[in-house]
Amino acid sequence: MSRKDDLQLIPEAAIKSRDDFPVQLGVQNDGEWERSQYYSGLTKTISEDVLEIKKVDLNKQISNLKNKTNPRIAVLNGFGSGIGDTLVGITAFSSAYKLLRKSVRPGIEIIYSPEQHTKLTSIFQHTTLIDQFHIAPVTLKKLLEYDAIFDTGGMAHRPDFYNMPVVDFLLTLFGLNPDLVQNKNKRNSLMQFRSDDNLKIRIREIRADNPGKKIILLHPKTSSIFKDIPDKYVIKILRKLQASGKYIIVMDETIPSTAGLPVIDLSRQAKSFAGLYSVISQVDGILTADTCIYHIADCFSIPTIAWFTMYDPDVWARYYPTVTGILLSKEKGSGFLNQKPKNTETNLGKLAKLWGETDIDQSLRLLENLMLNKSACDASARNHSTVS
Repeated sequence: MSRKDDLQLIPEAAIKSRDDFPVQLGVQNDGEWERSQYYSGLTKTISEDVLEIKKVDLNKQISNLKNKTNPRIAVLNGFGSGIGDTLVGITAFSSAYKLLRKSVRPGIEIIYSPEQHTKLTSIFQHTTLIDQFHIAPVTLKKLLEYDAIFDTGGMAHRPDFYNMPVVDFLLTLFGLNPDLVQNKNKRNSLMQFRSDDNLKIRIREIRADNPGKKIILLHPKTSSIFKDIPDKYVIKILRKLQASGKYIIVMDETIPSTAGLPVIDLSRQAKSFAGLYSVISQVDGILTADTCIYHIADCFSIPTIAWFTMYDPDVWARYYPTVTGILLSKEKGSGFLNQKPKNTETNLGKLAKLWGETDIDQSLRLLENLMLNKSACDASARNHSTVS
């Protein structure tokens, strides 16, 4: 790649048209290179045909597996680059997997980048869907050993990615009609979850030391300053929670600006993904920035308020009944919706204005209502179980 003048691009059709190429399941990802070049600014025009998603029927595609009762199926590029989109991807893929299992006994293998492998393999290991993991790139010879492939590469380059709930978008990519999938099957789950025993003991100790108080997890930081809760508002939230006298606040990461404030630091216990979801599963409520936390919270129906600055919460959390997403930009063009803003003084000023207009008290009331509703539902379920 250091000698780009010598780089020869082989048209994908020359590979995919081979008789021994694996059966393509879900939406065919033709034109990924063109989309990548276009969205990187390296080309100025692109055919709408390359952008459009041509819907397919996975059920019909499965018939192309012929007599292979135990097909090896590769998922190229995994389900995203982050923890949140991977959880949503697993949720969507589980519906495709159930359909596959009606006809065959597939072995599912993920092929993804070194960064994805390092960051996400521990998440896949909490599911029963994935059998093997491989680091890309792989040779054509190895690719041709598979019986079928799903290819999710460059999914965010499709316009529909921002126009429909992400789980519905992924169901479409996998060849399913999202309208035919029940809403309860669009919620996240960790099928092999086991809470960390030491964390269970620690949470019990916190409850015993603070009888009658709810435990709130506050998670203000993300991978982007434009999605973070600024330190000024982290402190404001903490002081309001403390003043109510109803809550104990825990955090899964150390925030220097909160030094001296009434926060229980669980960052050491929450370093791993398993530790993080153990914390989330045992708290009573969550206040978070737009990051993976609210996706994990949905796995355990934990009441959650998530503040969004860059993405539409309806696209990401429509089917999460215990999660309320709040979009800070109230007017079109006032925020960073579907943008990747640069770290400039103007943008930071716009961000400060958005947070300055946010009603923190209203958000805290919404969380309290979610927790009250959850308590009522839990009590009703226990009473029903007792009667039964």
